[in-house]
Amino acid sequence: MALCRCLEKHSPPNGRKHDYICYVKPLGFPQSAVVCGRCEDPGVVWLDGDEVNSYRKGQRIFSGPNAFAKIKVEDNGVIIPNSQQGDKNANT
Repeated sequence: MALCRCLEKHSPPNGRKHDYICYVKPLGFPQSAVVCGRCEDPGVVWLDGDEVNSYRKGQRIFSGPNAFAKIKVEDNGVIIPNSQQGDKNANT
């Protein structure tokens, strides 16, 4: 289940039920309508392992923890965070 968090203050998320391993940018980021679930800053879409596999197979629309909205993401690849060296774009 995808989760939206800003990069500056609330990333990476510590999921209780899911391990979020990378993120993708929503269409139009950072001027998109997608905001962090914890504040009002622009948010990215964090994915768990199953969602990353779906992304790699072509899925570009993800749902959050409720049925309120779905989020369409960019085609530029998943980004694997590395807090020691900055973010790396995996392009996969």
